[in-house]
Amino acid sequence: MFQFPNLKGERISERTRKRLMNLYSIIEGTQPLDRGFGLDGSVLDLPPEAAKNRYALDVIQKTKRYVKEVEVTEVTFLTNADGSILPTIHLKVV
Repeated sequence: MFQFPNLKGERISERTRKRLMNLYSIIEGTQPLDRGFGLDGSVLDLPPEAAKNRYALDVIQKTKRYVKEVEVTEVTFLTNADGSILPTIHLKVV
């Protein structure tokens, strides 16, 4: 699903990790009382390079808005042989 590489000695609290997993697992528009929470599901309909760009931008913006304890420094992608794309979200504790 999501990978969070080691943070060069920094630690993300379990509470923050759960908040990030929750944010990144929910499709935007499906959360009652906060329809902006979650990530844009329309990226699934885009060509791979456009999807990667839009996904990375959405991750950066939503993390900044909803999980202020960390900052996204980079989003990289691994493309598997079957064509599936696995994001790796690089974070920095602020």
